[in-house]
Amino acid sequence: MDKYRQDLDGIRALAVILVLFFHIDVTLFRAGFIGVDIFFTISGFLISGIVIKQASRDGFSFKDFYIKRATRLLPAYLFMLLFIAIFCWFIFAPLAYFDFLKSALSSTLFVSNIYFLINHSGYFSTAVHELPLLHTWSLAVEEQFYLIMPLFIIIWLKIKSFFLRIAALILILILTTAFSIYLTGINQGASYFLVVSRIHEFFFGMFLAVLINEYKEKLVPSKLTANFLALMSLIVLISISILLSSKDNFPGYIAAIVCFCTSLLIFSGLNTNCVSHKLLGCKPMVLVGLLSYSLYLWHWPIVSLFKYSGTEFTFAIQLIIIVLSFVGAILSYIFIEKPFRYGRYAKSGLVALLLYVAPAIFITAIILNKGLIPSHYPSRVVTVEKMTKSTPEDGREQCHSDSFNKDDNCYLGVKGNTDNPAILWGDSHASHFAPFVDLVATSKAQKVKDTTMGSCPPLKDVSKLLDNAQSACLNKNTSVLKYIEKEKIKEIYFSASWYGYYKETALKHGRERAEELLVKQVKETLIILKSFDVKKVYFFATIARPNQDLSSCYFKHITFGKNNCQFNLQLEQQELALKLKATISSFSFVEFINVNSIFCKDDVCTTHIDGVPLYRDSNHLNRYGSEVIAKKYMEFLDE
Repeated sequence: MDKYRQDLDGIRALAVILVLFFHIDVTLFRAGFIGVDIFFTISGFLISGIVIKQASRDGFSFKDFYIKRATRLLPAYLFMLLFIAIFCWFIFAPLAYFDFLKSALSSTLFVSNIYFLINHSGYFSTAVHELPLLHTWSLAVEEQFYLIMPLFIIIWLKIKSFFLRIAALILILILTTAFSIYLTGINQGASYFLVVSRIHEFFFGMFLAVLINEYKEKLVPSKLTANFLALMSLIVLISISILLSSKDNFPGYIAAIVCFCTSLLIFSGLNTNCVSHKLLGCKPMVLVGLLSYSLYLWHWPIVSLFKYSGTEFTFAIQLIIIVLSFVGAILSYIFIEKPFRYGRYAKSGLVALLLYVAPAIFITAIILNKGLIPSHYPSRVVTVEKMTKSTPEDGREQCHSDSFNKDDNCYLGVKGNTDNPAILWGDSHASHFAPFVDLVATSKAQKVKDTTMGSCPPLKDVSKLLDNAQSACLNKNTSVLKYIEKEKIKEIYFSASWYGYYKETALKHGRERAEELLVKQVKETLIILKSFDVKKVYFFATIARPNQDLSSCYFKHITFGKNNCQFNLQLEQQELALKLKATISSFSFVEFINVNSIFCKDDVCTTHIDGVPLYRDSNHLNRYGSEVIAKKYMEFLDE
């Protein structure tokens, strides 16, 4: 591993090309994101190999290691960050720029993966594709691995027997892979972003580095074996990048396959006569490989800025993005990356310290000051942005939760005692109707208790519909039913993402069975409510759901003149709504409310009403959207 291997730069080139093509929406490489996993394996192979050799020979220096990491990675990143921060100041509206600054701070602290997990939806959501620093999640994961890897190797090397060391490494590799598969199954977003679910990807490379360090030339495969492994690995990697259609099981076992094949590809390259040296070690691939880090840094902010402006990704735009990405990468590599990596600052502890600390201090000062947040946007645009980003849960967090709140803080409508108390019951789709219910209840002099909980449909037994039903949801619904009976609640605002749960169940049990299970649970719940002498249930249909997140469409429309902000109401959703309406028609005390008719006409819906954006993501209303729909609804009732 001491000798420079051109094929490794070729593998880097393959990885960054896959990522680039995926991000510019080249449909052929719909799973090009696996390039990041290839990077992780290469990194685990190279960096662990360096640490092992230093620790085995001259002794390992933590100080020198982190100085080298700082001068290798941070200058190019900070150069990109400074340029993009200035550029975004002129393009972004205030809230978007403030979020950009917070993500910049988290990325300079190497925790942007955690920031994006907590504050934004999953990596594959269209909503996050307008975040210029989203790609830094992988840099954060890599830096977090570097924090633990050297110490782990030092401790691991203290095991005297090589076979015991190998056995320990294999066990860790198996356990971390199994954990990634498990976490992907229960929380795909967390599994994608967190280092605990990615650490095995580095260990694939590390395992190979350990074997090479121990056996050296004895491990070099024959030309026939090397060619077979190289070609097979390339075919598998490219096939996955082309054929993988569902992202729900990623990273999980799929990422493990990618990393295993990457390790085989690296291993086959030990034989310099291997075909991989001709394919991946050719000059164009090596050049792209040398630029791969800077290219990775620059391509995504450019992509995200085009997406923020609502630009359609035509072939011409894709070419422009590629050219701009390479221009940024070349300038960064020549004038920033190489001088800091090989120049006089490469071993400077003071420079490394400043690179680690100074950016975070500077960005924190800007965030606290807020004076540099852009204010050049017209007030109407700023208002629309605020509306789009508003959430009905603001100020109601303790109410919209997994606990049944018994105090007087969780009420909508009028205050004080009334003769017709009611409750709002359901999941986040009930919660996004809270402003709607607040206005309607106020007009009726009604006091409504908020009993909503995310991902918790208001059903007698959620576990009979959803295989992964939370125990907290079951307990919450039990508490709500007891409250309805005890307090003799007469009216209930009843809402959930009926269509969402139907789709989730249909994936496992088929459409007919999913519809049957949903209808049965709705019926059983309404029968219980009838036995409690509930006089009125307002049953809300699922809000019209576009195929992608169009929540910022109206903002882009008035800012950049893009899009007409319309979408077609899905036929399957309409059919389910009609089925539920027919189901509840036998219950005389239930009123079916389909607010979609307010902003949909002839199955074509709009994302705004009277200058007010309706959505905050792909399937939830924002606070102002909920209110404007309520006003239109009450106007309809008054007619």
